[in-house]
Amino acid sequence: VNRNVPSMTSTPPPARAATSTGGTGQCYPGRVGDSPVIGAGTYCTARAAVSMTGVGERILVLLSAKRLGDLVAEGQGVDAAGQAVLREIEAMRSSAGLIALDVRGATVALRNTRFISWAERRS
Repeated sequence: VNRNVPSMTSTPPPARAATSTGGTGQCYPGRVGDSPVIGAGTYCTARAAVSMTGVGERILVLLSAKRLGDLVAEGQGVDAAGQAVLREIEAMRSSAGLIALDVRGATVALRNTRFISWAERRS
């Protein structure tokens, strides 16, 4: 998994999500990872915000961040939605981590990697 990946999610409205990447070494020139693609590594709606890191090609194919947002819109909590997204990534024999929160302030940090660091601030 990428190192030095600052991410931020914020709510209540207006919800915000931002993702930056430390990048992946030894890639083809011009490779675009998941971080700059809305719906892949970053996504937010009026109900939830999510930022992801991991194997960008799989996150891109699945539009994992948007998928989490859709699951929350269908009534799932961010924890259940995050677990579902990670199961989809695992089904592709891949790995990722995410931080997400909903409009009520429920926060989740999940991973199927060895390590992901995160912090939370409540005012």
